[in-house]
Amino acid sequence: MKEKRICNVLETGRFKLKKDGRLVRDYDCLHFVIPDGVREIGDNCFENECVLSLEIPESVTRIGSYSLYGYKGKRIRLPKNLREIEEAAFMGSELHEITIPSTVKKIGYISFAYCDNLERVVFEEGITEIGEAAFDKCEKLKSIVFPSTLKKIGERAFHWCTSLEEVVFSYGLEEIGELAYSGCKSLVRANIPSSAKIGRDAFWEYWRRNGCCGYCGTPGDEATCQNPNCIMNQEKNK
Repeated sequence: MKEKRICNVLETGRFKLKKDGRLVRDYDCLHFVIPDGVREIGDNCFENECVLSLEIPESVTRIGSYSLYGYKGKRIRLPKNLREIEEAAFMGSELHEITIPSTVKKIGYISFAYCDNLERVVFEEGITEIGEAAFDKCEKLKSIVFPSTLKKIGERAFHWCTSLEEVVFSYGLEEIGELAYSGCKSLVRANIPSSAKIGRDAFWEYWRRNGCCGYCGTPGDEATCQNPNCIMNQEKNK
């Protein structure tokens, strides 16, 4: 049987005792520094805490699931030795910009989804995969340039990024998942590489605006699409 752990609430740093004897949450402590030597920020560590700034040491290699969910700061510097950004790590945060270091190979599922104020994302050379719905509904994101190392963009990765105007891909990208850029109503420039396998409805609004089938990107509308691999033609031939 696991031994019960009992903590003094005043030693946790989350509460304070007022002069009149009232115990209250300590909202004065909004800025945190993680000491050097810490290797990871554990799952749910700062979830929904009122954190305005956080200094992360170079020793941290993993940011766990939901660990900074709802983070209140506009910016955060990710350490150069970081390898993993897990599921929903920064989901719903108030970040305005973020730089993903070259040591991170994959960005996890919904890791930056619903970041309503996120305007700028910089991917350093090194990343190979952006996970499913990683930046779903980041409605202020305007432009993205991807590094040459990127191989896969997951389903709904940038779904409903309604302010996104330009996407710059590098040749060598192998896969763009279903609905990856569906709902990106402002997208006017996207140099989609011929090397990539593209999922259904990946660029729905962009393709239709350019006189192509919204399902597969073949010139012509859905009714006249001549691509035998298009979902519309597959359904007709059943």
